[in-house]
Amino acid sequence: MLYIEHCANSKVVTIFIRNKMMIEETKRSIHDALCVARNLIHNNSIVYGGGAAEISCSIAVEAAADKYSRVEQAIRAFANALDSAPMALAENSGLQPIETRSAIKAHHIKVFITLLSSMRWQNGHSG
Repeated sequence: MLYIEHCANSKVVTIFIRNKMMIEETKRSIHDALCVARNLIHNNSIVYGGGAAEISCSIAVEAAADKYSRVEQAIRAFANALDSAPMALAENSGLQPIETRSAIKAHHIKVFITLLSSMRWQNGHSG
């Protein structure tokens, strides 16, 4: 990739590739990226990848398990099953799966609590 500093039109990028196989792969990658950008312009609702949706669902299912004592073990087993995809992604990425899952869950909970507090404050509720 060639980047020209202090270019008047900084939105322009030139890519020089000589390998025919790499040219075709680059065309497909650029096309995919442009389609993603187009889709986000048309509809900016997205589902995050990397196991984020599964982690969020796992947190919600674990919270539900606290409310139903009779089937708590089954509900917790389902929450654990939801955690398996993010853990596999972490392991495949060379990360420590348990530590990574714990850190991501803690971050999700922190963000959720922050958002909930903000929404309560905006709606005039305290606590």
